[in-house]
Amino acid sequence: MACVHCGSVCIKRNGKYRSRQRYLCKDCGKLFNDMTASPLSGTHHPHKWLKYFQLMVEGVTLPKIAEQLDIHVSTAFYWRHKILNALRSLGFSALRGIIKSDETYFLESDKGKKSISHRKPRNEEARLINVGSVKNKLASLLTHEIVLSTDSATNYKAFAKKKGIPEITNSNKGEHVKKGVYHIQHVNAYHQRLKKWME
Repeated sequence: MACVHCGSVCIKRNGKYRSRQRYLCKDCGKLFNDMTASPLSGTHHPHKWLKYFQLMVEGVTLPKIAEQLDIHVSTAFYWRHKILNALRSLGFSALRGIIKSDETYFLESDKGKKSISHRKPRNEEARLINVGSVKNKLASLLTHEIVLSTDSATNYKAFAKKKGIPEITNSNKGEHVKKGVYHIQHVNAYHQRLKKWME
């Protein structure tokens, strides 16, 4: 074992804190334990992290995670960012596995604007955000170890064909899941939550 602050191996045991063994570095004089400088450092409920990981992977919302684990929602938010920062520091810059993709639309209101030059005045319009730049960015994050799960939109087919990516399309009427794992229901649920929040 070495000091997490200076790397020295001249350390000694220095009591316990909250049932965790503490160590004192003889060279730099700093204290540490087995969680220092790890994502779990400074958390008061390390026994809840395994369940938190599971709920996070399942896509459970932060308020529901906080309710199930009996923690504050701000704690759930803080933990999520500790996990994401830890993964980012390990260099995971590419996506693998099943990638689910879909698009959504928002109403844009020009009501109250003094001048509208791109169309005749009316209260609301549906506008599609240009997703071309998003797809270009996404393409740089994809490896050949993925399967793209989408709806029947032709732009996804062209994108997958151009990048040589296998695609599973949920296109038949009433079909939502293929082979038990290929679906875009998580994406659709996220869109619903996002739109509810925007409203």
